[in-house]
Amino acid sequence: MANTSFSGKDGQVKIKKDAGAVSALPNLKEWAMSVEVDVIDATIMGNGDWKGYIVGMKDWSGSAEMNFSSAGMNVAFAQIGQEFYTGTNKFGIELWLGDAIGDGAFYGPCVINGATPGITLSDPAAFPITFQGNGEVQFTTSTITWL
Repeated sequence: MANTSFSGKDGQVKIKKDAGAVSALPNLKEWAMSVEVDVIDATIMGNGDWKGYIVGMKDWSGSAEMNFSSAGMNVAFAQIGQEFYTGTNKFGIELWLGDAIGDGAFYGPCVINGATPGITLSDPAAFPITFQGNGEVQFTTSTITWL
């Protein structure tokens, strides 16, 4: 099997809100995520000159940015905006490396914790969001089934 690299041009972000359908964010420009683990100092006296550490709690978060357009943003606002401002703000998120199931995706429950639409003189209007993991993040190359 050949090693496959991804260019990023076919990536996708899909959102699942409560019992609703999974739908792709429109006009996606980029996405990123970070997975981190707490490192706890477990050094004890009399154990030499070196510190010792243990692994603590895990955490993940990320961001996605969309180009703002009148057609696409109605969809994005319906998926994210109303819930962000008036609802429970709990979502499932899928971060796809490409546009096919076998390309792989990171996915998990999250809270949308930021939305900062804006414009600049020399770039398209943007609609970036940030999200915080609310449980385990997983990776799959198969179809994602939400409970």
